Amino acid sequence: MRRRMLLLGLAAAGLAPAAGRGEVRLLDPATVAAVHRAHAGARGARARVLFVGNSFTYEHDVPARVAALAEAAGRPIRVAMIAEGGARLADLLVRPGMAALLGEIGWDAVVLQDHSTTALFPAEAARSRAAIGAAAGRAAPAPVVLFTPWARAPGHALYRRRSTEAFRAPGSPAAMTAETAAAFRVAARGASAHVAPVATRWAEATAEGARLYGADGYHANAAGADLAAETLWATLAPLLPRAGESAVRTD
Repeated sequence: MRRRMLLLGLAAAGLAPAAGRGEVRLLDPATVAAVHRAHAGARGARARVLFVGNSFTYEHDVPARVAALAEAAGRPIRVAMIAEGGARLADLLVRPGMAALLGEIGWDAVVLQDHSTTALFPAEAARSRAAIGAAAGRAAPAPVVLFTPWARAPGHALYRRRSTEAFRAPGSPAAMTAETAAAFRVAARGASAHVAPVATRWAEATAEGARLYGADGYHANAAGADLAAETLWATLAPLLPRAGESAVRTD
């Protein structure tokens, strides 16, 4: 399978933002190293935000949508993304180069997005909490924001699965949203991180009739990506330094 670099919002690196869906994306050390090179060095006027996740982050270019919202608010930011389709956060964060990327750039914020089913597997949820805590320690003093993934659409095959010792079957989108929100609240407390309540906002919007799912009942359509970006920006905006402020925080 082809490997493809995922660098978003890096005009200085000469790379265009990725399009929507359509290919399997794999992360290799060269990708991590390229992001590191693109953001190393002197700090510019724009706050720098790193996004780490999977297809929920890279489809429809959620980081670029966040950057557009920041630009519209008069607070332009520079974004980078490390993502792999179907990946779990605990696996991404231990890839070669990731510790240095988190700890050596001086990010103004780091956004972490885990697999949408992580909260349903107790062992995976525990791995996720440990990984988030370690990432927050490396990225400090930059704030860490957790991008909570939304539930599958009503009628999805996941809701027909039965619970086992290793898997808590959600049974419905509402139950999956509740499991996800609760799991990431716990992870946030353990890592002194902030939760961007995308899962909860998504559930509220779909209950009001918003059409946010793609054709697979799993990924977002463009409107869903907009909702995710809006929720992320609302969480990030109070955490990022304004022009002229120091990027290093002690609070």
